[in-house]
Amino acid sequence: MPQSSLDLKYEDLASETGHFLGFGRGANEGEKAWTASQTKSIESCIKSGYRKFLLPPPVGNETSYNWSFLHPVASLALASGEQTIPLPYDFGGLEGDAILSATSGASRWSALRIEPEGRLLQSYAAFETAPTGPPVSVALQAIKGTTDSRGQRWQLLVYPQADQAYTIQVPYFFVPEALSEPRPYALGGPNHAETILEACLSVAEQRLDDTASVHSALFMERLAASISLDRRNKPNFLGYNRDRSDDRRGTRMGRSHYNEFTVTYEGSDF
Repeated sequence: MPQSSLDLKYEDLASETGHFLGFGRGANEGEKAWTASQTKSIESCIKSGYRKFLLPPPVGNETSYNWSFLHPVASLALASGEQTIPLPYDFGGLEGDAILSATSGASRWSALRIEPEGRLLQSYAAFETAPTGPPVSVALQAIKGTTDSRGQRWQLLVYPQADQAYTIQVPYFFVPEALSEPRPYALGGPNHAETILEACLSVAEQRLDDTASVHSALFMERLAASISLDRRNKPNFLGYNRDRSDDRRGTRMGRSHYNEFTVTYEGSDF
């Protein structure tokens, strides 16, 4: 699908930022090529400006606005006999209940309780052999360590151990990639192009003149407009938020895992 002609690419941001910093618009615009030092300064302003847009400062009564386009849902495969499941590399935090569904047999689903990691580890420690069944709870678990090419990763710890293959759908907040020539298009689309541009120029302005002036004010103005546009993509009503965690009637609106799935341990059902 072709991009909108109003969309803003990385090279557009670089051109405008380089021009503002006094380096010219660069070789792509038929002007003098930037030096390595100038290119690094431009890239730094764009990275900071993009972060400033994605994690915006407070506007009015907002603490920090939560963009609708930063919340995908991952479908993760949980193999039979497994207790953990890796989360996507761009995982930045859970955004709601995970949903479990069986990958074979009758179509069944249930919401999974989000629990502290220590509680699930304690539940496993209570048995000599790990209990098995459809998972009813999950916990966020950090994977220790980083490498020269990968930052820290996360996984889900599930309880009990899976008795068959399942799919777990996980809504999450994701950490975007920086803009670059290989990834030239910003998230949010053309509706937010001017906001992102002003975010980058506001950073350049502060670093060049050590002051927040015209572009910083324009960024806040455009940010308010972007937030107003983005709110149109969010539902006005999310439904009745009732706690049905102790409801054992197995209704579709409640936590249905009580009646739909059985946990087994040493041949006994629980």
